[in-house]
Amino acid sequence: SLPDFRAHERSFQLLTQVAGRTGRDGAGSVIFQTWQPDHHVLRHAAAQDALAFATEELAVRAEVGYPPYRRMLRLALVSRRLGEVSAAAATLADLIRAGLRNPAVEVLGPAPAVFPRLHDRYRYQLLLKGGLSTAEKAWLADCARRMGARTRGLDVMLDVDPVGMW
Repeated sequence: SLPDFRAHERSFQLLTQVAGRTGRDGAGSVIFQTWQPDHHVLRHAAAQDALAFATEELAVRAEVGYPPYRRMLRLALVSRRLGEVSAAAATLADLIRAGLRNPAVEVLGPAPAVFPRLHDRYRYQLLLKGGLSTAEKAWLADCARRMGARTRGLDVMLDVDPVGMW
């Protein structure tokens, strides 16, 4: 499975949708088979209680610093050469840690992507969590652009509040 802080939300939506379809033409029942019967997603899906789910899920996100309470920004680096992409990711991480003087921003990585090689291209990523000013976002975009321009065959992408973490 892929890392995704929105997985609970999607699971709740899917489970409530499936459960909602069972009683359309008469009485029906749904059985959730799980190793974690007390998980808040299952409890609230079984009760069809979207408000209680949202309240608890937002509390979890606030505790770990995920959106909407903190912003996330992913820098993804892709190249046909593994050594090139890993070195560029390390250099970019060092540059960001040295240049970004915002203690509210946590820099995670660099690390290989969940699928580190796809279509003969190697993939690394950095994740930043915290509140970034407009100037800091512009600085990061410029760092990404310069890193991509400096290394032939290297693509650097910036994704604010990423939907996926490939």
